[in-house]
Amino acid sequence: MPKIVDHDEKRREIGQVILRVMGRDGLGALTIRGIAREGGFSSGVLAHYFTNKEEMVQFAFETVAEMAFERIHAKLGDAKSGLEKLRILVEELLPRHEDDIESIVAIAFWGTSLHDAALLQQFHDRYENWRNHVREALTEAVANGEIERPVHIEDEVDLIVSATDGLLVSLTLDPKRFSKVRKARLIARIVSGLSSKVVEAAR
Repeated sequence: MPKIVDHDEKRREIGQVILRVMGRDGLGALTIRGIAREGGFSSGVLAHYFTNKEEMVQFAFETVAEMAFERIHAKLGDAKSGLEKLRILVEELLPRHEDDIESIVAIAFWGTSLHDAALLQQFHDRYENWRNHVREALTEAVANGEIERPVHIEDEVDLIVSATDGLLVSLTLDPKRFSKVRKARLIARIVSGLSSKVVEAAR
């Protein structure tokens, strides 16, 4: 009797191999043959799920985004304020340690997406989801009196997202510059609303 293959599980298994290779060796090492060798798959099996490098990069970024938002959603339910939700949204998208695979994959994806329309659309979709979460948390913080109402809330949303991306790059490329204490202080600075003044009661 032929073995029944769980294709979703196999795809996830291959996805973890892709993440491992990208995190260890970089985007240049991402080939059908290389991933097959790393995971102990045949090239034929791998080709059943991915036809080229771009599809593997797209799947890797999709996997990373899903992992991050699973952590975020698990923590948001316990958050007591809009500012706490903002902190979670920033903190969970930053490297958790040196050589954090998720951050390495994210940076690689940004560069690749500039030259691939499908990847660029995925970038826009994922970031719109993130902006929606930030916007909701920021709106809640304003409604609760945790921060003063920004003149342009969309500017605040984009500043928070951009500052988080910038810190992600710095923490990934120069991790020894940032102690845990300093990282926490910088996250707090981003969460404070940047151009919005945090009211004394929320400090």
